[in-house]
Amino acid sequence: WKETNERVTKNVYIELARKNGKSFFAAAIALYNLIADGEANAEVEIIANSAKQAGIVFSMCKNLVDGLDSKHKYFKAYRDKIKFDATKSFLQVLSTDVNSNDGWNSSLFVVDEYHSAPNSLMYDVMKSSQRNERKSIIYCNYNCWFQSLFTLL
Repeated sequence: WKETNERVTKNVYIELARKNGKSFFAAAIALYNLIADGEANAEVEIIANSAKQAGIVFSMCKNLVDGLDSKHKYFKAYRDKIKFDATKSFLQVLSTDVNSNDGWNSSLFVVDEYHSAPNSLMYDVMKSSQRNERKSIIYCNYNCWFQSLFTLL
């Protein structure tokens, strides 16, 4: 993929039992995409079935950023957004309202606790927001004992 700058993997599906670090891993993946993926103007979105659940992943992102940059020289953290000015990129947590989430240009979106989604509407809206098919990626966390992968696809 180095010749074409196209990702080999565009959909990441992680299935783990409860309390094994899925949300923390999602936060780490989101921050990697924000900082080190090499994409300028990256938009990283975190979604879940509730604002509370999405906030858990976002809070982990903020804690990791505080550990990386305690003086906030490189990152600017806000209530629902983290900016990384070196690449003009940002990470944000979005509401669960499908109708208010059109218009983003997501380079990565993280779906936490996808197993409890009542339908795929939010996933579909975010997938349609991905602007650069060669570099975009989807990351889904899933509790392994709920439903089969085929409901995701």
